[in-house]
Amino acid sequence: MQAGVYIHLPICKSRCIYCDFFSQTDSGLENDIVDCILEEIKMAARKYRDFRAQTLYLGGGTPSCFSDSNIEKLIRAINSYFTSGRDGLKEITLEMNPDDTKIHKLVNYREIGINRISLGVQSFDDRVLAFLKRRHNSEQNLSAINLLRQAGFSNFSLDLIFAVPGQTNSEFSKTLEMAIKLQPPHLSLYCLSYEPETKLSEMLNSGVINAVNDESQARMFRESIIMLKTAGYRQYELSNFALPGYKCGHNQVYWKMQDYLGFGPSAHSFYHGARWGNYSDLDKYFGCVKSPDFPHPPEEKLSAQRLAEEYLMLSLRLDEGIDLDEYHKFSGLSLMAEKKEIIEGLLENRLAEMDGGRLRLTMDGIMVADEIVAQLI
Repeated sequence: MQAGVYIHLPICKSRCIYCDFFSQTDSGLENDIVDCILEEIKMAARKYRDFRAQTLYLGGGTPSCFSDSNIEKLIRAINSYFTSGRDGLKEITLEMNPDDTKIHKLVNYREIGINRISLGVQSFDDRVLAFLKRRHNSEQNLSAINLLRQAGFSNFSLDLIFAVPGQTNSEFSKTLEMAIKLQPPHLSLYCLSYEPETKLSEMLNSGVINAVNDESQARMFRESIIMLKTAGYRQYELSNFALPGYKCGHNQVYWKMQDYLGFGPSAHSFYHGARWGNYSDLDKYFGCVKSPDFPHPPEEKLSAQRLAEEYLMLSLRLDEGIDLDEYHKFSGLSLMAEKKEIIEGLLENRLAEMDGGRLRLTMDGIMVADEIVAQLI
């Protein structure tokens, strides 16, 4: 069983209009943030002595805004406290913006152990990038991908957003065609969402923009799945597609409900059936760590039923589906017996299929995955 570490680095040069992740733009706080994260890691190492990680994910915010030396300190700390000598971190991912992608920085990343980059290109359409208030254009996207390869990164992922206001199906298809032509090992596709208290949500509520309707969103996604499958990508999770051998190990820790520890403001953790999230407030975070104390409210111990429900929800996101025997271990119940009529209906309508002892969604089921999960929980 794998385990992972997530580190949240909450500084951005500017905020995108759709983002609701905790971040701020004061780069002068970088060293204070890193120092506190290092202290939090030390505290956790004393409490979770047996925890051993195989994956590390540096997210944000924009981790590529941070100095290479600070990134190296964080990686060294995780290697020191949460890996054994012979079995170190197998996958270290860092999120990066195209405009931060410089050859010397990438070479440094390779030298300090980073072996996977998640590149936030979001689109190859300059109109879309400008609307989203991204700081880069499509030419910079192409340059960044070339630099990744020059620096020796064979494992990297591109993030793409679809269903942007005013975007047509053919326009997104062109972006996806460009991405496929570039042959990244991994692609993540996200439907634009309107999160509360974001500039994008404000624009929607005030009538400045109109959201792409549900039917068009579904058509974009379905056609994208077909295009990617034809190009050799496996949809191993609802939003994630990989060439053979390039599934993201860290994200599978989340989807398979394996243990992970999160460090930094707003980072979340799941350990031995308990969950907690750090404060999304720098003053609270700094104050707790310096006191010293863990920077989060009390842990929530999940009941057997809650664990079973989350296992069901997360497993149905994966192409391998839900292992019915594992569900029984979590809940003590037989899903086939408890939800017999619902499952029979899903099978009859070809929204799901049985594969050995697993229940998995079909293409049509993927389109209504949230509704199916709601019926089964």
